[in-house]
Amino acid sequence: MLCLLFIGMISCAESDNLNKELTGNEFSYSLFSGSDFGYEGLVTISEKRSGTAQVLIELSGPTGESFFPAHLHFNSFDTPDAELAALLSPINARTGISLTDLDFLADESLISFDDLVEFNGHIKIHFDDGANQDIILAFGNIGSNKLMLDGQAAQCDGPN
Repeated sequence: MLCLLFIGMISCAESDNLNKELTGNEFSYSLFSGSDFGYEGLVTISEKRSGTAQVLIELSGPTGESFFPAHLHFNSFDTPDAELAALLSPINARTGISLTDLDFLADESLISFDDLVEFNGHIKIHFDDGANQDIILAFGNIGSNKLMLDGQAAQCDGPN
């Protein structure tokens, strides 16, 4: 019993430490289904006290044992061959969650939370990084690039 109480206290302490890393400023954007697999979700970009960003992806859809690659790309989703801006942590299909501390882009340039607020880009969740990488499970524009294909607007909740 004492052991369970101790484990519970450690879990709460870890959660408190995570919350203390964030300022409370965040933006959220919808992720839209990009295939017949039926995935959709939400990406939340939160400001860390260091001024950098934490990117949380919450994907809903079928579950399993896979990990789906997630990428931040430059420009709008409808831009052909949009250049990779950064690799994000893969989404665990079992939980639908990906959490990335984003400090640097792929070219090793620094990026801050404020930069991401104005970033002209989008996020893509791929089926895999191999033969099926062209299958986009979910996508969403972020930053200054809020309009989606067919005029659908992304959800954007400003700083809290």
